[in-house]
Amino acid sequence: MTRWLAVAIVVVAVLSAGCSGPGTVPTRETHSEPSTSGTPQGRDEKRVIDALRRLDMCAVLQAAVGVGRDLRAYRPSECVTFDAAPEVDLRVARLAADRRTSMTAKNVGGAKAYVQGSSSQCLVQLPVSADLVIVFSSDDTCAKLEPIAAEAVSVLSRPALLEGEPRWDACTVLRKAPDVDPGADENLDLCTDKKTLANVEFSYTTPGVPEEGWRRSTVDGVEVWTLDDRDPDTPSCTAEWSLGPAPSDHADGELVASVGAIDCAKVTPLVAPLVAALKQKPAAGDPQRPLLYAPGEPDHP
Repeated sequence: MTRWLAVAIVVVAVLSAGCSGPGTVPTRETHSEPSTSGTPQGRDEKRVIDALRRLDMCAVLQAAVGVGRDLRAYRPSECVTFDAAPEVDLRVARLAADRRTSMTAKNVGGAKAYVQGSSSQCLVQLPVSADLVIVFSSDDTCAKLEPIAAEAVSVLSRPALLEGEPRWDACTVLRKAPDVDPGADENLDLCTDKKTLANVEFSYTTPGVPEEGWRRSTVDGVEVWTLDDRDPDTPSCTAEWSLGPAPSDHADGELVASVGAIDCAKVTPLVAPLVAALKQKPAAGDPQRPLLYAPGEPDHP
């Protein structure tokens, strides 16, 4: 199965579920502090994304779990522990406001959090806008994961300690192409054009494998690899190119941009404008401060 197809399946599943959030964790919520029903202090999601795309997610996770843990980054907005169990995954995701109204907020380390868990799984979700959350997940109990999230809260309250250069998020770069209608970033590193279902994704990998049928071309001086898979059951097309060495000490390979769709007619028109856009530095923006919500602060309408 190609990477584009795997992404497409996830996107379709998310869309069909109505952005219902992670489905593998039991729905039992941890009840501690009732959610506030007042009108939230309106946050500009662009400013929130400006803050998130500066965060070194592995620096956040390292501060939370300690320097003795081995970490891996597979994409810019996610980091996971890669040693002894239990695994802890830190990522940016979406938790729709309509789901939050049925949940109860909890104070975790001095920040508002939505906690879901069982005896073998846990999610701690720190809201940063009416739709975006910073998520800690683990195949362990919330009694073990919550202290890790609380440590992260203490460093996220001083984000300048964890920031690097601003990076592109997927929807911002997709908007550089003509005649597109980007949906919301799935996780800052994946965005889908609602017109064609073509998507843009950032990951840490190695672009193109000639032995597996990838074709090499040059677009505006950049080496682009394309795989046109005409499998009648699962056709797909992917074009990808390197943006340089991975900027994380916890990543292997290179920072790679990819465009995928069901066929190359939907992919090819996006490649040249995105290659050109990604040659430029992203705008610094105006990061949201503070990033986290206080325990009693409204975070959704």
